[in-house]
Amino acid sequence: KRSKSNPSTPRSQYADAGNKKPETFKEIMGFSGWAPEVINCRAGMIAFVAAMGAEMQSHETFFAQFHDHVFSLVFASLLITVASFMPSMQNADDYTSKPSSKPYGIFTPEAELTNGRAAIVGLLTVTIVEKIMGHGFFA
Repeated sequence: KRSKSNPSTPRSQYADAGNKKPETFKEIMGFSGWAPEVINCRAGMIAFVAAMGAEMQSHETFFAQFHDHVFSLVFASLLITVASFMPSMQNADDYTSKPSSKPYGIFTPEAELTNGRAAIVGLLTVTIVEKIMGHGFFA
């Protein structure tokens, strides 16, 4: 098969696998769907880096940041969710919103999930350590 956007380029096996049967919203967002974990991991990675940077700058603990900036946290989470579905919203020919439809170099779906899980564990760990210590971990 050839790509619709560039007829001389063969479509990857990942694109063909991702386009066999359209998934319903329930399948994508369900317990066994790909989206919940991917979105949570992406949000976790961004939250960890943002909280670490903010703590270095303002000396405000992770917990205080989460408590004082709820709107920012919700807004970023919604933005990440919408961005995760953007390929489907744009009706991309070569890939879908599912990360396995377009692996790129070292940025594989497995690496994204591993880094995201580590970031979520890091968020929880730093929050607990800061609560015990009584001050910021990175400050």
